[in-house]
Amino acid sequence: MVQDIWVRWLIFIHDDIFGYDANTAHVRVNVSLENNKGFDMKIELKKIKVSKMMSRETTAFEADLWIDGKKAASIHNNGSGGSNNYYFDDKSTEQKFFAFCNSLPPIPSEYFPNGMPMDEEIVVGNLLEKHEHIQKLKRMTKTKTLVKLADHKFAEWTIYKVVYTPQIGQELRKKHGADLVAIANENIEDAANL
Repeated sequence: MVQDIWVRWLIFIHDDIFGYDANTAHVRVNVSLENNKGFDMKIELKKIKVSKMMSRETTAFEADLWIDGKKAASIHNNGSGGSNNYYFDDKSTEQKFFAFCNSLPPIPSEYFPNGMPMDEEIVVGNLLEKHEHIQKLKRMTKTKTLVKLADHKFAEWTIYKVVYTPQIGQELRKKHGADLVAIANENIEDAANL
């Protein structure tokens, strides 16, 4: 994950709570990114529609890009390996968005001595990856209880094949004590960052 990025995820499921189409996911993502110059830009993706069938080399998706509380663009990727297509409502906002993304700190990389330069593709890609992670956690926590322990790596969970209840949570806290970092079922949005 990119340094100096704070992410807060809010899920809004379309239709009934379990009746959404597996190929279409709806999520609202709030991200506050701060570059080295101290400038903040609030970036939100709304109305994300992911098509697993169309995704070949990249994730096929459509989404609305909101910047600082206003719809700024539509984003589309056909899943064949190319870059995202951005359709901005305003040229000035487009230039600010691309400049902001390019000004973020580079990502540490063994292939780039000074780190891999940040850009809009990486920012949006990170949001989509996080969205997929949240969707996976939501599916798993319907029928299982996921526990994060102190020695687990990112996205690593101990899985109990039991539906979560507050009583199960209490029993797991007794069993694992101070080693228990989180129970995913209690807050999926926070769990997606662990």
